[in-house]
Amino acid sequence: MTWSELRGPVRAAVVGVNEHVAVRLAGELDMHALPALVNTLPQVDAYSGRIALDLGRVTFCDSAGASALLAFSRHLSAQGRAVSVERVHSSVLRVLRMTGHIDQLRLERGSAPVLNGLAMRRNGQLLRGVLIEMLRLTGAPMGNAQLYDPDTGVLRIVTQRGFHEPFLTYFETVEDRESACGAAAQDRAPVFVEEVESSGIFLGTPALDVVLDAEVRSVMSLPVASGDGRLLGVVSVHHTAPRLWTPDERESLGRLGAAVREENPGVTPVPLR
Repeated sequence: MTWSELRGPVRAAVVGVNEHVAVRLAGELDMHALPALVNTLPQVDAYSGRIALDLGRVTFCDSAGASALLAFSRHLSAQGRAVSVERVHSSVLRVLRMTGHIDQLRLERGSAPVLNGLAMRRNGQLLRGVLIEMLRLTGAPMGNAQLYDPDTGVLRIVTQRGFHEPFLTYFETVEDRESACGAAAQDRAPVFVEEVESSGIFLGTPALDVVLDAEVRSVMSLPVASGDGRLLGVVSVHHTAPRLWTPDERESLGRLGAAVREENPGVTPVPLR
């Protein structure tokens, strides 16, 4: 996936699957949002199916940004195209409600997902414990734990240490590979990023600017699985300088993951890379 150059505070990427297409937006939606959306039209017109506006990487939206979404949606609908809005964070939903635009946009399931309460409490408590132990083992000043929702395939932050906005909003939900946690979830394997500025995971993505602004320079993400192999979530720790992850650290983190699985029967190992 290729992201556009920065247009004001927003970037866009167009991703086609068969005849359908998604317009992914990242950053802040304000008066610059409409030109960025209009710029995607030549690529969007190459597909004949449904169009999804993916807001999963939008960290801010004001009334001008909300109006841009509505104008773009109406333009495409007037051409007979089916348009939906997906993965809308709670902060953006509030603006859409305040402007009255929410009733005029088709919001798909998966916007601000709500996980099963019992599963969230049980697995969230487990992930918090893993985060505390990983921070202790690595000496990292920052970290977060994300709960996995199998119904939507989304990771969602349930606890964190050391982060502020817009990092928390940007990574509020993750379902792609443009982050260490997303890659760890999809591969079901730990991911070690020694230097984010030269990492193939982050290069060319809006996520790189977000993690650099948060003073993150290296990251390690550990998928947490149950004994029967079900992914429960991903726990990540972050350092403010590039670093090499030593064999001892990799082994210690591997033992931590194994200890979690051993609490349940039918252990399914998650190998370290």
